[in-house]
Amino acid sequence: MDFRLTEEQKRLQRCCQELAADFATRSADHDREATHPTENYRRLREEGFYELSVPKEWGGAGAGFLDHTIAFEALAQGCPSTALAFNMHASVVMPLLESSEVTTDAKQRVAELVVGKRKLIAGNFSEAGTTSLMGERPLSARARRANGGYSITARKMFASMIEAADYCVVLAYPETATSASAGIIVLVPRIAEGRSVNANWDTLGMRATRSDALILEECWIPESAVLFQSDDIRPFRHAHANWFWGSYTAVYLGVAAAAYNEVLRDARAAATRLCAITGLSSGCASPRSKDECRSRSRPAHHLPFGLAQRYPRTDAGNNSGALPREVCGR
Repeated sequence: MDFRLTEEQKRLQRCCQELAADFATRSADHDREATHPTENYRRLREEGFYELSVPKEWGGAGAGFLDHTIAFEALAQGCPSTALAFNMHASVVMPLLESSEVTTDAKQRVAELVVGKRKLIAGNFSEAGTTSLMGERPLSARARRANGGYSITARKMFASMIEAADYCVVLAYPETATSASAGIIVLVPRIAEGRSVNANWDTLGMRATRSDALILEECWIPESAVLFQSDDIRPFRHAHANWFWGSYTAVYLGVAAAAYNEVLRDARAAATRLCAITGLSSGCASPRSKDECRSRSRPAHHLPFGLAQRYPRTDAGNNSGALPREVCGR
C-alpha cells in the first residue's frame, strides 16, 4: 500500500510535530496535577485545528480522515491527554456534518459555532450503566418537552475536556419515545443552568483529559439546541463509526510511537555507557531488538492508515487535497 504523503500532508505533519514539541514541555505537569491543558487547546484554535476536518462547503479546511489520522498521531506524541481529549471535538462534530440524516439547519448551527465562532465542542454519550454504543442499551438520560424547548436530566460519565469545552453534545432518550433504540442529540452550553461536573476522574495516567462526570438537573435548552433525533439511533452510529471511535486510533498509535522512541533513546544511552565501560566501539550494541520492535509496530501503523486512506473526503472524494494556509498559519 502506498503511504507516501502529499506535500500538504507533510506540512500538516510538521506543524503537528512542532505543536507536539511545545505540548510535551507541559504534558507531565498537566497529568500529574490533573489539570486541563487549556493553553494547548488555545494553540490548536489559533492554528485552525477546530475546523480542520470541517468540509469546505461549511467554511472549514476540508481535511480528510487520513489527514486527521496524520495530525493526531503526531499530536499524541507530545501530549497524549491533549490529543485524546481534543479528538472528542472532531469525533462528534464530523458525524453531524457528514450525516444525510442531520438537517441542513442543524449543520449550519454546528458550522457557525465551530468555524464562525471557533468554539470547542465536547461529546458525552456514556453512562454508568451503558457504553457509548448508541442505541444498544437503555439510556437513563431523559429529555422532556418544557417551555418551548427541552429539559434534560442525566448522569453522564467519561466527559473528556468537559470544563474546557464551550459546548457538549449530549445523547439522551426522548421521554415520549417508544423504541428502545431511540435517541436525541442536543447541544448543552457550558453556562447552562442545571449543568454541573463531578470531578471524579482520578486515574494513574491521562489525568489531563479530565474525563469527569457530567450532571444535568432539569437543564433547560431551547429547541434550536436539538441537533438530531431518531426512533433508531443505531444507523447513525454505524454510518459514522470511523469518527465516533476510529478517530481515536491515531492517538494511541502516536502514544505507541512515542513509547518506542523513548525506549530507543534509553537503549542508545545505555549502549553508550556500556561501550565507555568496556572500551568497545559505539557499534557494540546489537540493533536486533530495535529492528524487531520496528517490524512488530509496522502492521499496527499500516492498518489504521490503510483504512483512513480508503475513507473518502467529504469535499472532493479524495483524501489528499490541499489544505488552506489558515491551518498551522502557513
